[in-house]
Amino acid sequence: MMSYESLSNADQEKQHYYLDSIWYADTQNEIFQSLMQAMSRPGSIHNLESRLGKSNAVTAVLATLFDAQVTACNHDSLITDEDWSLSQCQTVSSDAANYIICDGSLPCSINPNLGSLVSPELSGTVIVSVNNLSNEITDTSKEERLWRLSGPGVDGEIDVVVSDLHSSWLQQRENWNSEFPLGADLIVVSETSVLALPRTTKVECLT
Repeated sequence: MMSYESLSNADQEKQHYYLDSIWYADTQNEIFQSLMQAMSRPGSIHNLESRLGKSNAVTAVLATLFDAQVTACNHDSLITDEDWSLSQCQTVSSDAANYIICDGSLPCSINPNLGSLVSPELSGTVIVSVNNLSNEITDTSKEERLWRLSGPGVDGEIDVVVSDLHSSWLQQRENWNSEFPLGADLIVVSETSVLALPRTTKVECLT
């Protein structure tokens, strides 16, 4: 993670005028713990609102996970140039990236690295932005998809509702993960919350 404290004094002075709380190490550590809990308990929705300051959860995930050693793709330009630069990540194409940030309302058009049989952990992680995450349908006027999750880390089954996610994403995820242990893990992010879908999680779309 790239924190404010890790910058040189000159860079701190230059960046100070717009830095939000997500760029400070203490906040990043808290967000990182939430992300690890989300990965270990698929389907659990973690609200980051109290840690975001004026930023959104997508930028907070970037601030927490990205640094100069990370390769990343800002596929749909959801991250501002200033925040992307501050993360100090290496910009690459989606098929070579450790992390890919995408707009979930658009059709899935990426081909992430799926790892190898020897090193499946070297696959890309896809960060997908959606309108809302919840455990029940809240607004029938919106395009809300009800998912039933099961698999490792899930106590039986759990239902989650994802708003404004293009239908192609679930099919593409199934394709990516069809030859386990190869595959791609997803972090689904709304304005204030995160939900993780490791490749081992089974997703049944009910609506």
